[in-house]
Amino acid sequence: MKDYSDENDKNYIAYLYEKYEKKLYYIANSYLKNHFDSEDCVQDVFVVVMNKLDQFRSFSIDHQKNFMIKVCRCIAINKYNENTKRNIAEMSLNDSIIESEFEIVDNESYLDKILINDENYKIIYNIIDNMDSKYGDILYLKLFLNMKNNEIAKLLNLPLNLINVRLNRAKIKLKETMSKNEVQKNQMILK
Repeated sequence: MKDYSDENDKNYIAYLYEKYEKKLYYIANSYLKNHFDSEDCVQDVFVVVMNKLDQFRSFSIDHQKNFMIKVCRCIAINKYNENTKRNIAEMSLNDSIIESEFEIVDNESYLDKILINDENYKIIYNIIDNMDSKYGDILYLKLFLNMKNNEIAKLLNLPLNLINVRLNRAKIKLKETMSKNEVQKNQMILK
């Protein structure tokens, strides 16, 4: 874990917290409907930001805001799911919940490395932003934050095999949309 003794880092995190805390709390609370869980969610967002601070600083302001909102939404949904599971477990006194653990190999080889240069950065970002969040959020974390599949699975509290499937589907959607955009661009040139 990074040492945040640098005064600039502390000031930057404090600035971000002051600027976005209320918005993030509102988003978290819209899912969780619980003050304490919503505060925990906001805090978890800033832990993610701090862990990726160097990369986060390189983002545009809009990109930073969207990143924090997406991470907040993912964490809030996970907390909601955890709370729901906990409530179901408490209600079912006679039933025992058995969880099977599967060892899943982190197979990222099917996801091609996409080079994001200045030209296609905005196009890819807009396509991902307009995707269904269950695909867009995962693809965003993969492409823009260079997170590994197992890190994404842990962050979103989803099984690794589901992350792999959604990444594959998101990749297909991204390629299809980019192909459509390229066809439309070529048609405009021809007219």
